[in-house]
Amino acid sequence: MTEDPLIALQTQVAFQEHQLQQFGEQLSAQQQQLYHLEQLCRQLASRLSQVVGAGAMGPQGMGDEQEKPPHY
Repeated sequence: MTEDPLIALQTQVAFQEHQLQQFGEQLSAQQQQLYHLEQLCRQLASRLSQVVGAGAMGPQGMGDEQEKPPHY
């Protein structure tokens, strides 16, 4: 009982189409996740810049050149 070659080819094509559809869906989901992570990265970089900028001013706004206490 050999399978008809045409039926075998149709079966393979149907399987490949199904796999291609699944890969497309996975790619779309990964692209959405990547976009979300890129946005999160930008937000974190912005917040880090703000924190570093605020830290450079110091608590008294004297910048990096804070005076040492007199006992040094």
